[in-house]
Amino acid sequence: MPARPSVHKRIFQEETYVNITRQLFTKGQYSKALAQYLELAPLVSQQYSAADCAVFWNRVGSCAANAILREGGISVTEMLPYLLKQTCEGIHNYLHWMQVAEKEEPGRLTQALEEPKERFRELLTLAIQYHGEQLEEHTRHWIDAFAKIHLWGKALPLEITLEILQQQRMAFDQADHLKHVQTLAQVYLDITQQEESTNYLFARARVMNILSDIAYFEGGEGGEEKALYWAKQCLAIYPDDAFAKKQKSFIEQQQFVQSQIRRFQHDTNTAIADLRGSLKLLSSLKSNSSDAFKDTISRMEWDLDRVQAVHKLINGYQANFVSFPIEPKIQQWLKAYANLETHLTTEGTTTHWESDPSYLGLAFHNLMKNSIEAFERNRIRCARLIHIHLKLDQEILIFEDNAGGIPSPIIERLFEPYVSSKGIQKETGLGLYQARTAVETLIGGQLILSAKQPENGARFEIHLMG
Repeated sequence: MPARPSVHKRIFQEETYVNITRQLFTKGQYSKALAQYLELAPLVSQQYSAADCAVFWNRVGSCAANAILREGGISVTEMLPYLLKQTCEGIHNYLHWMQVAEKEEPGRLTQALEEPKERFRELLTLAIQYHGEQLEEHTRHWIDAFAKIHLWGKALPLEITLEILQQQRMAFDQADHLKHVQTLAQVYLDITQQEESTNYLFARARVMNILSDIAYFEGGEGGEEKALYWAKQCLAIYPDDAFAKKQKSFIEQQQFVQSQIRRFQHDTNTAIADLRGSLKLLSSLKSNSSDAFKDTISRMEWDLDRVQAVHKLINGYQANFVSFPIEPKIQQWLKAYANLETHLTTEGTTTHWESDPSYLGLAFHNLMKNSIEAFERNRIRCARLIHIHLKLDQEILIFEDNAGGIPSPIIERLFEPYVSSKGIQKETGLGLYQARTAVETLIGGQLILSAKQPENGARFEIHLMG
C-alpha cells in the first residue's frame, strides 16, 4: 500500500494526469491509459493529499474495469487476469485512501456518490462474469470493504447489490442468471438481518418475493415448498405485502387441489370397495323385496353420491340447487353408519330444503368421518353417540357428538387445510376444510363451530339460509 504523502497538491493540476485522462481515458483507450496511470502512481502517493490519492486510485480501478467491460479486443482478452487484478488493487487503494482522508481531511472529500456506486457495480459485474462460483465470497468481501467508508457506510453497497440482483433476475440470455440472483439475495438477506434499522424491511420483503417467484418458476423437487416458505417469510416482516399474500394463497390453493386429487383417489377406492361389499351382500339376499335389500340399494346410492360430490368439488362444478325432502335424505345418509348410535330430531314444519344435496351430503359425510376418527383417536369407551337436529324452518343442521371435543390450540384454525388434532401435516386435516368449502363456497351457506360446545364432544352447525 502506498505511503502517506507528505506534500499536498491537487491532482487536477497534475499535467500528466490531465493529459492521460483527456487523450486516452475519455476516448475509450482504457488499457493504454491504465499503463500510464500506473507509471504516475509513485509520484501521486508522494506529492498529493489523501483525498487526491483516493481520486487517482478511483480512476485507476475504473480504467482497469472499463478495459474489460467496454474496450474489448484480442489484447484485452490476453490481459484479462492482469486487468482483473488491477481493478481489485485500484479499488482497494481507493478505499484505503478514502479511510485516511476521512480521518485527516474530511472537508476535502466530495459528497457525490455516483463514482463509488459505479465502482461497486463494476466489481459485481466482473464477479458475475468471471468468478461466478465465488460470487458469494466476492460480494461479501466488497460489501464489507465499502461499508468501512463512513461517508456512505453499508447502505451504498447494499443498494447496488439489490440493483444488480434485480438486473440479473431479468438477464434471461445469461447462463446461471437465476443462480446468481439467489446468491446475491441470500447475501443481501444475511447482511440486512444484522441491521437494527427498519429501513431495510421493504427491500428485504422484495428480495424474499423474488426468491419465492424464482423457486416457483424453477419448480422441481421442493420448489413449491420453497416458494411458499419465502412468501411466508415476507409476510412475517411485511404483513401487507400484496404479492406475498397472493403468492401464498395461490400456492396453498394449488396444494389443496393436489391433496384433493389424492384424497379423491382414496375416497373413490373406498367407495368402490363399499359398493363391491354392498353388491356381494345383495347377491346373497334371498329376496330383493326385503328391507335389507332396500337398505343396501340406499347405501349404494349414497356411496355413489359421495363419489360424485367429491368429483364435483375437485373440478369446481357449480352447485345444482333442487328442492328435496331433508329428513328422509338425512335418514338415507345415516344408514351408511349403521354401526353408530345416531339420533335424528327435528323442529318446525318445513319439509323441503332447497340446496345441492350432493354438496350438503359431502359436508355431512366429512362431519361424520371427523367424529368417527375422533372416537377412535380418543378411545371413547362409553356409548358413541351422534345427534343430528334439524331446525326445519331456518334450514339449520346441528351436528353433535360425544367424541371427546376439540383441543383448544387448534380451534381457531380448525377449518384451515392440514389442521388436525392428529398433527399438522399433509394428507390429514382436509375433511373439515373440504366440508366448509362445499357449504360456504359452493352452496352459499355457513359451516361453523357452535359457540357453546358440549362438555365431552363437538357441535357443528350448517346454516343454509343467508
